[in-house]
Amino acid sequence: MRDRVIFFSDAVIAIALTLLALELPVPEGRTESEIWHSFLDLLSPDYLIFVISFVVAARLWYSHQQFFRYVHRVDARLTVLNLSWLLMIVLLPFATRVLGATDLRFGTILYSVLIAGISFVLALMVHHCARHGLFDQERATPRWVRSFTLGTITATAIFLLSIPVAFVDVTAAKLFWLLLFVAARVMNALVPRGLPDGPPTPQP
Repeated sequence: MRDRVIFFSDAVIAIALTLLALELPVPEGRTESEIWHSFLDLLSPDYLIFVISFVVAARLWYSHQQFFRYVHRVDARLTVLNLSWLLMIVLLPFATRVLGATDLRFGTILYSVLIAGISFVLALMVHHCARHGLFDQERATPRWVRSFTLGTITATAIFLLSIPVAFVDVTAAKLFWLLLFVAARVMNALVPRGLPDGPPTPQP
């Protein structure tokens, strides 16, 4: 059951990543010069937002992979939580398209809520596994559970806090997301070493 959940999740994430690329606009023009100008016009925000979302999706997959490395067995509740997580992953291409289609705050808020929701559900999955003994107890130490949970909650908080910032300035809200990488460095410095496979960092 555990392996089936992992394989299914990987397949859904792969499809979501593919859909991100399918949404990319194609440069248009009758001459080389017009095509290049069209490409440069699309470079920001369309292509830049694609790169950002691809990196975010890749990190989400990595966090999910690291989490399931310590899962010993899967129950019905964890399956439902994982399907909820995958539902939001599937919505990522849509949120990315909305984010790139307008400079209004709606796209930024939608994207922030979605990523915060994905991170929070992952935190719920960790909590459920720790509470019901679904982790491999020899590998998933209490310190690992606490630090991984802290990482997911930190990511959730950063994206939620960017929402009020978006009401003031949309660009500032997007830059606020960069705090995720600052938080990752701080946690890597503070969390004690020696955990299985190293300490987890805040993951979007």
